[in-house]
Amino acid sequence: FSGTISANIAKLPSLYELDLSNNQFSGPFPSVVLGMSSLTFLDIRFNFFTGSVPPQIFTQDLDALFINNNNFMQKLPDNLGSSHILLLTLANNKFMGPIPPGISKAFSALTEVLLLNNQLTGCLPYEIGLLKEAIVFDAGNNQLTGPLPFSLACLENAEQLNFAGNLLYGMVPEVVCGLQNLVNLSLSDN
Repeated sequence: FSGTISANIAKLPSLYELDLSNNQFSGPFPSVVLGMSSLTFLDIRFNFFTGSVPPQIFTQDLDALFINNNNFMQKLPDNLGSSHILLLTLANNKFMGPIPPGISKAFSALTEVLLLNNQLTGCLPYEIGLLKEAIVFDAGNNQLTGPLPFSLACLENAEQLNFAGNLLYGMVPEVVCGLQNLVNLSLSDN
């Protein structure tokens, strides 16, 4: 499928899962999905959407948001943590700037965060450690800098942490190495 998304999709009052992935849709973020109160799952990955993502999408009552592998280019919005999203995938776009500290505000149930292959900069915020339910956190292949925050030790459910391909420096906090569920910790810059 190709083209843009019709505004008529908003007329489906019982639509709770919208999967438009792996197509050739183009144009801006399909803002028609904003305000669709029954929508809990939005997957628009692997398309050709461009521009910016409306910050309102992060205030919707979504369980899953997959917008990876498009051409979105913007700073991550400050309200990134204003939802109860469980699965957040923003990978393989052109998001830039720092990871907002507010990522942990309402994401208490967030289990998977994929921010890899963007253009994120700055230090990893201490607040990442407040993502108590996180199983996967991947911010690899960005331009993040600074040391790993000690708060990563609070990610008791973490199985995979990836920070490889960044400009991080310093020692790996000993407490991070003690995470009991951690299966994969990737820090190499290759």
